[in-house]
Amino acid sequence: MACGQQKTVWRRLRSCAAAIQRVSICNKPSGPSNTPANVDQSGDIILVNAQTEKLFGYARTELLGRKVEQLFPPRYRRKHLSRRDAFFAEPRVRPMGAGLEL
Repeated sequence: MACGQQKTVWRRLRSCAAAIQRVSICNKPSGPSNTPANVDQSGDIILVNAQTEKLFGYARTELLGRKVEQLFPPRYRRKHLSRRDAFFAEPRVRPMGAGLEL
């Protein structure tokens, strides 16, 4: 691998690690993780638990890198974009869907 390619790979790895760290801080569980999926600020799924695989019928490899909104019924996808943006603008620990009509 050429030196320039190596630098690009390392830069991408650092970027991914930083995104994972930000999401992990926001979604840090108090006990065993029951978080269905962790996403980065752009909505890409970066971590998935086994329950989510079973629930949606997708393999982990099919979910990683996809937009989390793909797991929502179509009528909720557009609204979730603004809610996701609002969460990352002011991240805090909260139950999923808290205060929302589901």
